[in-house]
Amino acid sequence: MGISRNVTQRRQAEAELERSNAALQRSMLEVERYNREISLFNDLLDIMQACETSAEAYAAVMPAVPKLLPGSRGALYIVNASQTNSEVVGSWGAPLADGEQSFLPHTCWALRPENVDCWGGGW
Repeated sequence: MGISRNVTQRRQAEAELERSNAALQRSMLEVERYNREISLFNDLLDIMQACETSAEAYAAVMPAVPKLLPGSRGALYIVNASQTNSEVVGSWGAPLADGEQSFLPHTCWALRPENVDCWGGGW
C-alpha cells in the first residue's frame, strides 16, 4: 500500500513539474518575443531620428513594419497638406487593390477631427 501511494505521489509530482516547465517555457518565449520587438522599435527610432526628410522616414519605416507585425498586410498613408486626400507611400504584405491607393481622410474614423485629440494628434 505504501509503495503504491509513493509511486502515485511521484507521478503527480512529475506531472506538476512538467506543467510548470511548459508554463515556464511559454513565458520565456513570450519574453524573448517582447525583447525582439523592443529591439526592433529601438532600432527604428534610432534610424528615424537620423532622417532628414519625409522620404527617408518612409524608407526607414517600410522594412521595419513587417518585422514588427509579421503576417500582416497594410500600408502607410500620408494626408496631404490641405487634408483632402491620403495617398499611399508604401505597403507590406499582399499588394494593394486599385481602390486602396488613396482615400478621403474623413472616411477613416481615426482621422476624423473629433477623434484626433484622443491619441494626441492634431491638424
